Amino acid sequence: MKYNFKDGLGLVLAHKHFNGGGWVADTTQVADTAYIGPKAQVYGDAWVYGNAQVYDNAKVYDDAQVFGNARVFGNARVFDKAQVFGDALVWGNALVSGTAQIFGNAWVFENTRVYGNAWVYVPINFNCDFDPWTIMQNILNKKEDLPLLIGRDPNLDKIIHELLQKD
Repeated sequence: MKYNFKDGLGLVLAHKHFNGGGWVADTTQVADTAYIGPKAQVYGDAWVYGNAQVYDNAKVYDDAQVFGNARVFGNARVFDKAQVFGDALVWGNALVSGTAQIFGNAWVFENTRVYGNAWVYVPINFNCDFDPWTIMQNILNKKEDLPLLIGRDPNLDKIIHELLQKD
């Protein structure tokens, strides 16, 4: 059977996943234990395995991986070499790309964009682009605000201290 994932490649060999009925390209690795909902799509060289679930209008593609008990749903997209795993949830119009990793009990939702080398491993509630390097640079450019941040998180204190030593 062939299906057009509308990724510019036209019709490609694909099949409906037996556990949920979503479209899965024959180039992917999707475990029988994974759930791919009837409107979901997995294509490119993506992997979905373990008890992972991809449903609603969600798409997982390129070299992305979704595994463990992770769920990707709504209109969410996971692509490039991004990974979503553990008990993480990605939903709404969220995009996860680059080599970003969403794991643990993280929630990424609404219109959030997580990309680059970002790691998200706790629930977050923001509606923006998230690039840790840019955020740290912005913090360092407002050194007068540093006393408000210091002492809140030992890991953040260490990062701030190391970055200040470079100035």
